[in-house]
Amino acid sequence: MSKKQIVVIIGILFIFLVSQVSANMRLDSGQLLGGTIKVYGESELEITPDQARVSVGVEIQAEDAQEAVGENARVIKNVLAAVDQFGAAVSSVTTGSYQVYAIRHDEVRQYMASNQLQVTLDDLTQLGELIDVMIAAGANRVLSVQFEASNSDEAKLLALGKAVEQARGKAQALAAAADVELGDILSITEESGSYTPYQMADMQSLKVAGEATTEIRPGNIRIQARVGMEYRITP
Repeated sequence: MSKKQIVVIIGILFIFLVSQVSANMRLDSGQLLGGTIKVYGESELEITPDQARVSVGVEIQAEDAQEAVGENARVIKNVLAAVDQFGAAVSSVTTGSYQVYAIRHDEVRQYMASNQLQVTLDDLTQLGELIDVMIAAGANRVLSVQFEASNSDEAKLLALGKAVEQARGKAQALAAAADVELGDILSITEESGSYTPYQMADMQSLKVAGEATTEIRPGNIRIQARVGMEYRITP
């Protein structure tokens, strides 16, 4: 390789190194001229339920599978007729599960027919009466009572809005404390959210109907939201 070629190569390398240093200087300068603030906002709301989802079951045990199935069908028919008395207050009735299986009792093979119904009631003032009527009609298991709110979607959006307000307030406080200017929003994301219907934990007291109407007092439904926001800042 000639001396002239070596000089040319050295010159090219020098130009490349100078351009890299210049680019790094421009990057550092840009970082000094601006940055970002990332904050999180949270909110929690409680709303009053206006619906109840009651899950009840009919379990019939017999020595013959057909006998268990037939008796279960008869009792379920009575329970459905009892539910029909509540008219428009009941918005839906669905089958949760249906099973027929063999069991052993004192070395004797028997069969269990189990049918579960899920009933949605839109008038909570009739909830205790509904449960009592279904039990009186033959339902021998109360599996759960869960309370819902028909306006839950609106409440979830409200919770998100309040989380954004909190995140914005945090960003403004940080910018003021750091003596920088808060700029445009670069990104906003929904980090997490939860909707927790109120569910009664102990169903034992509801399995046997007494003379008085069963009294149930629902708790509130809890809604939580969390968002992340990133702002541009300048000195």
